[in-house]
Amino acid sequence: MRISNNPAAISVYKGVRQAADALYSSMSKLSTGERLSRPGDAPADYGISEMLRYQIRNGTEAKRNIENARNMISSADSWMQATSDILTRMSELSVAASDSSKSPQDRAN
Repeated sequence: MRISNNPAAISVYKGVRQAADALYSSMSKLSTGERLSRPGDAPADYGISEMLRYQIRNGTEAKRNIENARNMISSADSWMQATSDILTRMSELSVAASDSSKSPQDRAN
């Protein structure tokens, strides 16, 4: 038995396969709306885009940390204001209690 090959058919098959791969890549890019749809399209460009994505994510997380710190400071400020209000009221009450027109019962109340 003799096995023969057809070089012309193999060449045509390779060409059709390359065209199909190029068509798939183009359709993939068109459907996603992005220039890069997979790392093999342009490795350097893909690396740059991934670096920018990481920077965006890091920036978003940094923004969240800043907002959390701001909220914590706001809460601490509210607590300090409430404490100040309490101390001010206590001062007012101590001045009112030292009034000579108050009886010991008034002061106890």
